Amino acid sequence: MSFRIFLRCLLSLYIGSGPQEVCFSYNDYGKPELGSENVFFNISHSGDLAVAAFSGCNELGVDIERVKPVPEAVEITRNSFSHIETCWISAVDGPELVKRFLRCWVIREA
Repeated sequence: MSFRIFLRCLLSLYIGSGPQEVCFSYNDYGKPELGSENVFFNISHSGDLAVAAFSGCNELGVDIERVKPVPEAVEITRNSFSHIETCWISAVDGPELVKRFLRCWVIREA
């Protein structure tokens, strides 16, 4: 079962309708949403991993990234993260730098 079908099935439980009746609209950033329903959700996937979160009262965000080499991590860190984050990420190297970079990245993306 694809993640989109699974998401449609889960959302149908929240809104009390059949999966085929779940209608998505998309905001200016391309994020899917349920226009008329009071159900907020967010999804993310990386490789064969996926995560979904749901709320009946507030917007929320999730992000997931498979740990993998990110050759441009140092450059992205310098250009996109705060001074404190940059210092924390740059204090290590190798695989630990990638893990710290991805930890900050998914927080921002969520």
